Amino acid sequence: MSRLSSPQLGLPLAIALALLSVLPPSQAQDFEWKIIQKDKREFVSGKNVARFYGFPKYGLAGQEVVFRSQSILIQGQLESKDLYINGVRFILNDALQLHQGKVLLSKLDLLKLINPVLRPNLIRTATPFNTVIIDPGHGGKDKGAIGYYGLEKDYNLSLSLAVGKELQRLGFKVLYTRTKDIFIDLEGRAEYANQQDNAIFLSIHHNASSRKAARGIETFALAPQGASSTNTGRLDLKKHKGNQRDSENIALATAIHSQATRRTQAEDRGIKRARFSVIRNVEIPGILFEAGFLTNQAEAKKVHTSAYRAQLAAAIAQGVLNFRAAITSR
Repeated sequence: MSRLSSPQLGLPLAIALALLSVLPPSQAQDFEWKIIQKDKREFVSGKNVARFYGFPKYGLAGQEVVFRSQSILIQGQLESKDLYINGVRFILNDALQLHQGKVLLSKLDLLKLINPVLRPNLIRTATPFNTVIIDPGHGGKDKGAIGYYGLEKDYNLSLSLAVGKELQRLGFKVLYTRTKDIFIDLEGRAEYANQQDNAIFLSIHHNASSRKAARGIETFALAPQGASSTNTGRLDLKKHKGNQRDSENIALATAIHSQATRRTQAEDRGIKRARFSVIRNVEIPGILFEAGFLTNQAEAKKVHTSAYRAQLAAAIAQGVLNFRAAITSR
C-alpha cells in the first residue's frame, strides 16, 4: 500500500473562477491507497479515490467516469487519457481503465497530477515567491513559427511584455530572458532562471500546425520521471532538474491555463506534459504556454490584435496570482 498525508483539501486551482471553495476532508485521517498491479504498473480504484478525497458522488455510467462534490466535478471516459476537472482539460499519462469491474486510475497520475491540482496547499516543495521570470520564446535568428500575419518570435515578445506589465501592476517583480529581438540559447534561458531567488518561470510561445484548422491554447508542464511526453509519446526514466518541482509545475499550469481558456474562450487543447529543454532544466516552478495557432487564420487574426494580447496577458497574470494564493493557503 502507498500512504499519503491526511486528505485535507486545499484550494482547487481548476475552478475557473478560482479560489472559491474546497472539498470536505475525508473522515479517514490515515488513509491508504490500495494498489492494484496491472501490466507491471500501479493503479488505484475509482472507489478508493472517491473515498480518499471525500467525493460524495462517484460512478460509472456507460463509458463515463464521474466524481462529484459540491464544488468539484471530475469527468473522464474509459480508455481515454482526457480528464476534465471543472471543465478544464488534462491529458493523463495512463488512460482510465476497467479491470475486474473496477475503474482504475494510475498511481502516477494521482500523485503527479490530480493530488497537486486538488490540494496545492499541501505541496511540500512550494514556497512563497515574488518574482516572475518571463521567457519570450525564440528571437533573433530563431524566428519560430511563421504565421499569417507575422513571426512567432515577435508575438512571443509582445505578449510577454504585456504579461510583465500586468504582473507588475499586481505587485510582482518581473525579469525577462529577453526584451528585444535577440537570440538566446535554451541553456542560457534556464541558467538565467536558476540564478533567481523566490521565482517562477513562464516560457511564452505560439503554436503552428500543418493542419490549418488546428487552434486553441495548450500549456505544458515537465513530464514526471517515468511518464510519457504528451507531444511525442516517449517514455523517459531519467530524472531531470525540473522534476524536483513536478507538483508545483502542474499546479502552476492549471492556474494559468484555466484562466486563459476561460477569459478568451479559446479552444482548450489541454494541460500536457513534455520534456522541452527550457522547462526540463529549470530548477524553479515553470511551464511553457502556447498562446494560440499562428497557422489558423482566424486565431492568428485575433493574436495579431493588441486587445486580444491584453486580455490574454491579464488572464496569465491572474493565474500566477491564484497559484501563489493557493500554495500559501495552509
